Amino acid sequence: MRSKGIVDRARLSVAWQRLVAWRVPTRWRRPVKAGLVVLAVGAIGGFVYMELVEKGFIRYNKWDRRVRGTLRVGDPAPDLELTRYDGTSLRLSSLWATKPVVLVFGSCT
Repeated sequence: MRSKGIVDRARLSVAWQRLVAWRVPTRWRRPVKAGLVVLAVGAIGGFVYMELVEKGFIRYNKWDRRVRGTLRVGDPAPDLELTRYDGTSLRLSSLWATKPVVLVFGSCT
């Protein structure tokens, strides 16, 4: 009777031999390599782009008006005056007086 913790070495060696023997078919090698290269270049390019945006060397888009260092995590939000859809204005200080306010900047899509 075999114990549950003991691995059957014969089955393991057969599985390992099958894994090592598996090769990409010859006709697929070039497209697979090209796909991996494209994927690697895209990943590296995306990483470099996001690092440059984060450091402030390039802007995220034409509407990006961030000034580096003006607002930090944990700082109180400035008292903004926002325009509602109906055209009236709303100050955040009027909301703070009644209940906590959570500000979400950006898109949810």
